[in-house]
Amino acid sequence: MKHLLTEAKNEILELRRQNALLRAKVEVVEVFSAALLGAPRPQGVSVDVAWSLQQQINALEAATPPVAV
Repeated sequence: MKHLLTEAKNEILELRRQNALLRAKVEVVEVFSAALLGAPRPQGVSVDVAWSLQQQINALEAATPPVAV
């Protein structure tokens, strides 16, 4: 279970890095959109899924004693 949560968190963080590169392009489109159509639409705030996954990983680590390899 911990491995699955860790992989999900890592994928989310990688996607965030990729999205950061695309934000610059989106900002250019937003400038043109604002110039042509007016003010941009407001955006809502969502739950930070990667943070939630890390909390679950931490809880699993705290509840499970380390396994000697």
